[in-house]
Amino acid sequence: MNMLRKIVGYFVKNFKLMLFFYNSFYRLKNKTRFYSEIEKRKNTSIFDYKKLSQPLPFYPIEAVKDSNFYGVYHSLKEYSGVTKISSAIEHGLYLGDYVPFASYLRTTKSIITFSDNRKKHLISAKINKPIYKIGPYIHYAKLPISENEYTKLKQSLGKTLVLFPSHSIKNFNVRIDVIELIEKVEKLALNYDTILVCLYYKDILDAYYLKYFKKAAFKIVTAGHRYDINFLSRLKLIIKLADFTVSNTVGTHTGYCVYLNKPHFIIDQEVELLGENKTRIENYRDEKQLESLSAEKDLILKEFTIYSESITQNQKKVIDKYWGISSIKNPEDLLDILKDDKN
Repeated sequence: MNMLRKIVGYFVKNFKLMLFFYNSFYRLKNKTRFYSEIEKRKNTSIFDYKKLSQPLPFYPIEAVKDSNFYGVYHSLKEYSGVTKISSAIEHGLYLGDYVPFASYLRTTKSIITFSDNRKKHLISAKINKPIYKIGPYIHYAKLPISENEYTKLKQSLGKTLVLFPSHSIKNFNVRIDVIELIEKVEKLALNYDTILVCLYYKDILDAYYLKYFKKAAFKIVTAGHRYDINFLSRLKLIIKLADFTVSNTVGTHTGYCVYLNKPHFIIDQEVELLGENKTRIENYRDEKQLESLSAEKDLILKEFTIYSESITQNQKKVIDKYWGISSIKNPEDLLDILKDDKN
């Protein structure tokens, strides 16, 4: 069955006409339900994690499937004023020289990514198509609440630590020592009024983390489902509420926190992502890709596993290298990229 899905996926993604029919089917099937759910959740509090984590139907607003994840396209559109995005958007941080198979397909005409470092990896992997680096996507997101509402919420929380634990992904479930993580975070938060823990919707639905964080009296928040167009905006709000941020692995959130001027500390902890029959996600990268991933991850960990209540110059350099802060675009320049006629 998995092999059949891969074969179907290849033909759908590699041929424009098949991709058109595939997207048209889901647009007709799910449009009403999708927008109804988006509207219901639009003003939902980040603390209403049960509602925000509920399933959303797939509705391909953008032609390339991955570009529909985490509301990045929505934020880019609002920021630039463009109405359609043809480029494939790498929806998060990729470390090392791994390149998703979809990047090579004919329906991927161009790619949007974070940094010059990532662009070099794509070029080295023989991606012979336009590659646009625009820096951390969180820059382009609007807050989902007004400044006045934000101020009141921040005042009610007081001095706040936000935890971003490792999260599950499609077909793989995260497994860590949750109790150890909670104990270490509690020690870091002795002088804080509130501990928020930002959970991924899949881990809320699977309930792996929930009982532990509830017992520890952490306040649970979420940015929502990956198909939710307001995901990135909620994530920006969660980070902005923090005075200090913590995680147990390197992830997209690491650079987002530093870019938003929130000090970040990584509790270096063993993290496993296990699929069916205990398949490890590492099996999806070859030896060379695993080595490059480990090397870049270690460079980031070196700077963020040393506790600091302020952001160091070395941390800023690392974040610029991998998240591309110096590549951030103004609205006019981003509009020029997104309306590129070659797409």
